[in-house]
Amino acid sequence: MIVDTFKGYLNFPAICSSVAIFILVKYIKIDKIEKLVIKIVSHFTPYTFSIYLLHFFVMDICNRLFKFSTYSISYRLFMPILIIGLCIGITKVIRMIPILNKVLP
Repeated sequence: MIVDTFKGYLNFPAICSSVAIFILVKYIKIDKIEKLVIKIVSHFTPYTFSIYLLHFFVMDICNRLFKFSTYSISYRLFMPILIIGLCIGITKVIRMIPILNKVLP
């Protein structure tokens, strides 16, 4: 019964932490952090749709190659960074090829 309380995205602790993070982000007013976030977001903006299209396939290939436990903390922390980096790299290469340039906007 206690395990079910903490399992999933729509449970009480997950909703409380989501609301707390939302309120923190809403009321924080630090110019340096805002400029840094804008800089990071503007760097990833041209790649968001490509990441959305490719991430599932890249994640599947990485899971087959590396055989990490999907429940480990290292997988959860570092695999998204690796997958996003690979998706951006694949997108840059595809955009250099004239014929495939139209496939991934």
